[in-house]
Formats: sequence, structure tokens, C-alpha cells
Amino acid sequence: MQYRELTIENFDKAGLVAYRQPFVDDDTFYEDLKLITTLTKRLEKFSRRGQINLRLVFNNFIVANNCFDRMFIFKSLFILSKKEYHNDIFTFIRFFTGFEGPLYINEDLIIDFSPIHFNLAFKNMIEKELQKWVLREH
Repeated sequence: MQYRELTIENFDKAGLVAYRQPFVDDDTFYEDLKLITTLTKRLEKFSRRGQINLRLVFNNFIVANNCFDRMFIFKSLFILSKKEYHNDIFTFIRFFTGFEGPLYINEDLIIDFSPIHFNLAFKNMIEKELQKWVLREH
């Protein structure tokens, strides 16, 4: 089951529905849910400063994907962030997952995954960082 409308007000409850781990206790669940808020903050930090630690972002994203339904993560990134950061979040999602949307979050927020919203500078930064990692491995 999935919440059709995701809002700040129902974020925790929707997270519980999207949780893919065996429920152990509230602390573990909220620690896992915090991965999504941390990921949002890291992407917003890039938007503000132009700097990003991609290894931490990748790690947060991968672990969050192990815990929650992917669509819940996508929608959460948008509702937890300010609208001014949505193009970078869109770019991150599009680049790493290939998701093409549109993404219905709630009646007030529908994300059009149009190429005009793609942040090429962010994409280029990600590609450059990935190339560094590949070169270090060889």
C-alpha cells in the first residue's frame, strides 16, 4: 500500500507504510527515516554551496533504498526540500535512477520530469566525481 498524497503532515505514517524492513522498534524506524531527511539536506547543501560529498549522498541513497519504497524516497525528497532546490533533486533522481516521471506528490505538488529542469552543471559535477573514483580504482 502507498499513500497517494504525501505531505509533511503524513510523512511519518507514509514512511511506515513504505518501510521494507521488519519493524523492530520506533527508534530503528526513525533512524532509518532520518536517512531521507539527511539526503535532502545534503542535496540542498549542494544547491546552496555548489559542493557535495557524493560518497555520502550515494551511501544515504543506497541505504534508504534498502529501507523504503523508492517512490516514497523520491516524493519525500521533494516535500522535505524548498522549491528552489527541486531542479537539483530532479537531476539527482533522473541521473541515478533514470526515472522520467511525472511524479504526483499531492494536489499542490506535481513534479514534471522535463529535460528543461535538468541541472547540467550538477550532472557534469557528478560525472567528473565518478570518473575520479574509477581512476582511483585502477
